[in-house]
Amino acid sequence: MLQNSSSQNPADFGLEKLGLRSGQFRALRHIACDYEWFDKYANRLGFGELDTSDLRRIAGELGPDDVFIAVERPDLCLRTGTAMGQKPSLESLAAHSSYVISQGRVCRIVEKPEGVTVLDGCMMLWPMTREVLRRRLLGGWN
Repeated sequence: MLQNSSSQNPADFGLEKLGLRSGQFRALRHIACDYEWFDKYANRLGFGELDTSDLRRIAGELGPDDVFIAVERPDLCLRTGTAMGQKPSLESLAAHSSYVISQGRVCRIVEKPEGVTVLDGCMMLWPMTREVLRRRLLGGWN
């Protein structure tokens, strides 16, 4: 579990406990290339590629109050008007997120509800609409 998960300090999130390094590359089978990573408060945690093993590990290590959000970097900068490294608004984060991971669950952000996607024959990506993500980010995740 992550230490001090209720803190809004991104250093407390514990990327090393998730097996991640900011700026990481995945040579094969990455599903998320050039993404920024955020917590539920829109604090930037890092950036890099993610593969299915990363997604599974993150979901398995997050605490009950932790949320990990992945946003394509070009989307975040070009569409929200924020410079690289600046903290986006929660509205912008909701509007441009691609993946949201909480304890035991990996969600793919979709415009309208659809079925569960199975990756590598064993990992399920649950659909979450942007509106649901927006309500959770703005109204408090829990």
